[in-house]
Amino acid sequence: MKRMFVMLGCGLLTASAMTAQEKVIQDVQYELMEGYSSSRAFSRHTLSIPDIPGYTTIKCDLHLHTQYSDGQVTPVMRVHEAYVEGLDAIALTDHQPTPRAKSESEDCNISYEKAKNLAKSKGIMLIRSLEITGAEPVGHLNVHFIEDCNVYMPANKRLTDALIEEYIEKAAAEGAYITTNHPGWPDRNSILPELIVRQIEKKNIRGIEIFNNEEFYPLAIDHANKYNLSHIGATDAHWPTSFLFDLKETHRPMTLVFAKEKTQESMKEALLAGRAIAWANNTLTGNETLLKSFLKASLKVESLKVENNKLTACVKNDTEISYLLDNGDYDQRIRIPAHGSCMITQDVASLQTSYKVKNMYVSSTDVLEIPLSFLLAKLEESEFPYVQERSIKLTDEGLSFNLTCPEGETYYTLDGTEPTKASTRYTGTVMLKEYATLKACSYKDGKRSPIYERVMGFSSPVKCKAKKNGLSYSYYEGKFSNIWEVEKKGELKKTGIADKPTAKTEGQTNFDYYGYVYEGFIYAPVTGLYTFKLGSNDASNLQIRDIIVVDNIDGVTEAYGKVYLQKGYHPVKFRFYEGWGGEFFNAYWAVPGKDLMEIIPATQFFIQ
Repeated sequence: MKRMFVMLGCGLLTASAMTAQEKVIQDVQYELMEGYSSSRAFSRHTLSIPDIPGYTTIKCDLHLHTQYSDGQVTPVMRVHEAYVEGLDAIALTDHQPTPRAKSESEDCNISYEKAKNLAKSKGIMLIRSLEITGAEPVGHLNVHFIEDCNVYMPANKRLTDALIEEYIEKAAAEGAYITTNHPGWPDRNSILPELIVRQIEKKNIRGIEIFNNEEFYPLAIDHANKYNLSHIGATDAHWPTSFLFDLKETHRPMTLVFAKEKTQESMKEALLAGRAIAWANNTLTGNETLLKSFLKASLKVESLKVENNKLTACVKNDTEISYLLDNGDYDQRIRIPAHGSCMITQDVASLQTSYKVKNMYVSSTDVLEIPLSFLLAKLEESEFPYVQERSIKLTDEGLSFNLTCPEGETYYTLDGTEPTKASTRYTGTVMLKEYATLKACSYKDGKRSPIYERVMGFSSPVKCKAKKNGLSYSYYEGKFSNIWEVEKKGELKKTGIADKPTAKTEGQTNFDYYGYVYEGFIYAPVTGLYTFKLGSNDASNLQIRDIIVVDNIDGVTEAYGKVYLQKGYHPVKFRFYEGWGGEFFNAYWAVPGKDLMEIIPATQFFIQ
């Protein structure tokens, strides 16, 4: 008893010795750690992707696996992923016949049935689909918009090539949409097997994957172009998408479908019609017309001003996609960031210059080409014809080109006059024997498009008897109001030979109100498209034969121009004048195949 009292006393002493903080900790059974987690985990991310005129854009992933084949994710989690990532539609394409899980059901519709109610509540279109899983070389095919997946499961769970063809025929008869998957896997060559080609030619297979997870198959774009197949981008995800992609920095691969309305019926019609763009890693592939409409819808011209032969425009991009436009001159590249804007300052002459949109593929080797005027035209303005650089060919016979035309009829002139329906109708390749000023427009439903204008400059070589480097120059003095007055109104003070065009020559004493004219030959080392740049204070220009290639009318500025030159010697003339203040004059070029400009080497100039 005594011992008990002693122990009790010790316990009381211990309790009374507890600190107040220890007492609080001992009593706490529940505490909310505010800010540690976030309800935003299941908040929907809005993907800023534009609609195009006449259609609504459906963002979808048409190749996903669940635990009912060889995936590691439940069907309902696939719906949650799609909702959080801002998608509008998904397809659960579990493998048939194998590999499939047998743990719960032999019903091949089970993943669809498990997910459909949640998909409906979340506003996600769930497509009943499956992946026909054949052996190589036939490979795998996705079948979408079907009534019952079970009718595509072989009784013995063995799939032969003959049975694959039977299933394709059956699905096509059902009105299904069928795609051929990952054509670059596992051999990476993207060659289509005979069975697939046969079914494509019968118009049973109507789509092809361009992107699959982290893989990109450029040659599949050529197959899509040849057979008019929809471009498909998909994850083929077997694991959670957050395991596969850094969703804070990027997005999953997906297909952008342009449908008349946001329904499964309209989505299927759009896919069968080929109205889809594949999108992955800030790269888009698709039909050229669709890509142009999509680019135009992505960008908004907020301001446009033309003054003193210079245009300044602010272009805003509210989408998830950034764009890089390249006209072959590194200094004139146009970068338009996602959710940002870009100021464009160019010569007015560059409006008709063709720019390549570097992240929009129209073939395995080509990207979308547009003139700058197309980018800056108002969204409601009708499309106009234009020349793509890749259509231009320079041969011994002359310069040939093709026009990229919108729907309707296109008419053109080559003498700089305004085109009308009485002008030459465009029917195919145009061949030029000498340079010309092309003007073209298109008519549709009685409406005329804006007029496209471009100087089709090219020069054939001439004989240059002497091989002495340099240019002859004439030095003038006078107060000139424009570059053409140097020869007309200037007082000739000196002539001589210079190694290259410059703002000063040896022995010059007057450093204001003077001008130079340099003449001779320039040697083009290869045949192709040359880019020239003049930097001067004040005005300058470059003439090759009768073509004014660059016209730099402003002081302290740079101007650009392009001309096709055949390999050899070409008559060249540089004009320059200085008003007052500082003076400089430099001539640059980029030869075909090179992006960077360099000062034209003195070794390329010759006099006779």
